Amino acid sequence: MNNIVNSMSFLSDAEIILEESRFSLERGHWHRVVRKSQEATELAIKGLFKYLGLDYPKSHILGKVIKKELAKHRLFDKEELNKIAFISDSLSFDREPSFYPVRNLTPLLPPGQRPYGPAAAAGLDFRIITPACR
Repeated sequence: MNNIVNSMSFLSDAEIILEESRFSLERGHWHRVVRKSQEATELAIKGLFKYLGLDYPKSHILGKVIKKELAKHRLFDKEELNKIAFISDSLSFDREPSFYPVRNLTPLLPPGQRPYGPAAAAGLDFRIITPACR
């Protein structure tokens, strides 16, 4: 019972953060889209792990664990698992550079001018994860 309540709390928080991401997308604040999409995706995945009674790593990089642990439960086919793992890891890797200048001393662009990759757009569609919990 606690797993279900806790997982729904994670998913509810993920929905709120996703709305914040959409708000940033509408205003062209790409760095915030990446960050919020990553947070929403991570919470949704960890909510699914909670729902299944699985421990999740205290890390932002979840791809390996997604492929290994979720494959055992057969909630997603291999292609979907690879997509979820790719989105999760891509957003995690893109999160820091979206907010901070690159190490080569490139100046940080103003929020509306920062690019964002396909992972951020994919992160806006983390709903691929939520049906497994319902």
